[in-house]
Amino acid sequence: TEPGSAGRMYVDVVWLTTALLSFPLITLCDPLNVLVAPNLLRVGTNEKVFVEAQDYSGSNINVKISVKNHPQKTTELTSASVVLNADNNFQAVADIKIPDNKDFFSDDPLEKQYVYLQAQFPSALVEKVALVSFQSGYIFVQTDKSIYTPATTVRYRIFSLTPDLGPVEQSGGIFVEIINPQGITISRETIFPKQGTITASYNIPEVA
Repeated sequence: TEPGSAGRMYVDVVWLTTALLSFPLITLCDPLNVLVAPNLLRVGTNEKVFVEAQDYSGSNINVKISVKNHPQKTTELTSASVVLNADNNFQAVADIKIPDNKDFFSDDPLEKQYVYLQAQFPSALVEKVALVSFQSGYIFVQTDKSIYTPATTVRYRIFSLTPDLGPVEQSGGIFVEIINPQGITISRETIFPKQGTITASYNIPEVA
């Protein structure tokens, strides 16, 4: 549908897929301590962190994985602990989830924000700085029609999904705008999906 067509409403659905790349961080000591995690950590989403003690065959190793605020490094946002032993080849994967707490992060959506990711081995601390993202999944919009005319009703459904395509369990809402062909916002509201889904409608006014 051409945005400039008179008397027509249109809905654009845009989603952003972020490629999460992982890389190893190591310390040159005995044993060789390894920390592998995504370069981008999503707030409110479980992320997997891999730790390993290479070339080691001794007793069990307790490793604490923690996330701290950046750049102050004064507050622990979340943590997890694993035990490396001969049964797991001295390697393990832990789940961490950074809480969606406004006290920890800026409200500016354009500001790049970071955290410290740490793995405390008995012999050394392995640390990296990771970028955080507040886009914890996907939003899909389904409408009953592709073109709307004045004095008709737009019926739509919104799906809020996790990266694994499961329903998002969140306390916050979704900001919805309806824009006319001239680019003017004619409706703006915040909706709160239940179990990742919500159905709503909007009545298009008649042309004066």
